[in-house]
Amino acid sequence: MDRLFPATYSAGDPRSNVVENGTSHRIDDDETPVQVVVDAVATAENQDATSLSPIYNVVASDALNRLLADNQGDVEVSFTYHGYQVAASSAEVVLKPVE
Repeated sequence: MDRLFPATYSAGDPRSNVVENGTSHRIDDDETPVQVVVDAVATAENQDATSLSPIYNVVASDALNRLLADNQGDVEVSFTYHGYQVAASSAEVVLKPVE
């Protein structure tokens, strides 16, 4: 898949990896892409997830979860949320600060 943010992984936390000017977060089987986006942004901002603006203000969260869960091929959705460019696929979420 031609990625929006090419990954250059480094050693460290198995759930989060450093990518070119951002971070990549693996989506586990018991998580949804929306959960991972919100948790990753909250962690990056050192805030509680409940203190962030609702993600449904920028993306249809139910539709995003269904699209990526039902993914039959290479699908990547990108959007901006809370000062981060987000690229989400069925396997991972990549955050990159908006400059």
